[in-house]
Amino acid sequence: MFLYPTPELPDDTPIDHVRFATRIRNVLNAAGIKTVGEVRKTSDKTLLSLQDLGQGSVTHLRETLGRDGLRPLGKKPAEPPGGHRMSTPVRRDQFEISPKGITHKPTGATYTPHPGAPHSGTMNLSQLGNVLPNGEDYRPHEVTAMMELLWAGYVDANPRLFEVHD
Repeated sequence: MFLYPTPELPDDTPIDHVRFATRIRNVLNAAGIKTVGEVRKTSDKTLLSLQDLGQGSVTHLRETLGRDGLRPLGKKPAEPPGGHRMSTPVRRDQFEISPKGITHKPTGATYTPHPGAPHSGTMNLSQLGNVLPNGEDYRPHEVTAMMELLWAGYVDANPRLFEVHD
């Protein structure tokens, strides 16, 4: 599972673990840029000199990851002064599950299954990946992993809810 690109990602996060367009990931890997920190430290001029990486891609990288020492406006650094910022624990009781889908109540992230296909659906991240106004900070991969686990259990325990009748 991929991590969403955010300014909060630690500098040592491998590029291969971040949800980028395949083209961007391939260009960065071909250039020997292997971590989020290396992207942040690489100048715009250098990034723009890479084949198949245009201004739009560089702007996307800067807006989502920031640059060395600078984060986009309103975003917190990955490691605030005084130590590491802890993510908010993800717990089962934070989810609301019904035949219509599953919602992570603190962030509003939802999974809505397609009719007749409970294991195929649409994910809406809502505030997942952002630090919430109350200071809670949920890691997207932890929320989506718990969401997948709980949804699979719900579908297995309630197969009749998902039967398709002609």
